[in-house]
Amino acid sequence: MKVNIPTASFARGWILTALAPSLSWSSHLAPGDAGVFQAGGIRNSLDADLLLHVVLSLRPLDRLLQRWRISKAVAWIRPDDRVLDIGCHEGELFRALPGLPAGVGLEPELKKGVGQPPHQFLQALFPHPQLLSEDFDAITLLAVIEHFPAEQLAAVVQECQRVLRPGGRVILTVPSPLVDTILAWLRRLRLIDGMDLHQHYGFDPAQLPRLFAPPHFRLLWHGRFQLGLNNLFVFQKP
Repeated sequence: MKVNIPTASFARGWILTALAPSLSWSSHLAPGDAGVFQAGGIRNSLDADLLLHVVLSLRPLDRLLQRWRISKAVAWIRPDDRVLDIGCHEGELFRALPGLPAGVGLEPELKKGVGQPPHQFLQALFPHPQLLSEDFDAITLLAVIEHFPAEQLAAVVQECQRVLRPGGRVILTVPSPLVDTILAWLRRLRLIDGMDLHQHYGFDPAQLPRLFAPPHFRLLWHGRFQLGLNNLFVFQKP
């Protein structure tokens, strides 16, 4: 029996169909909206502009997923927060939140000339010795924590605690382990670029509450998105 392999164009249509019911066509949530820290306060904020981006250019599906992650994180960032974005790429998070006080972005593969005033971008890894203690209100690690080897995770958590102000939040997105298999197929179909699957280290999201544990942190929120394949965690330093 002959088995037909789905073409990339077929896969594009299937993925768009699968994603569409999960998209919300409201405009982006303004940081600081009332109720943003209430249970259920994390809301979809993918808008029609994002749908247009998907329809016209599905090749950079990784860009779509990045914007989706950012849309989840911004609801937990207040207008006056000083933010440390670990794995900032090209500053997309800061662009999504204009008007924030000067923050810091860390990116080990930072491209030359990339900047987002008034924020400071550093070609650096985390932990970073130049970061001051209790200097940030929020730390974001969006699709980042799974790239740390297991032996470095305790140091990452300790450094988050050091640089966060009291009451500050660590905002993380981390995919389900099943995503590695899915992304491998999407790469074969040339739907995504730049996914470092070999660096995910088999990370299990269930580890996070144990890593960011009392008395140093408390869990504010855990929710799933992207058809249940991605996780949002928010931890607060007392």
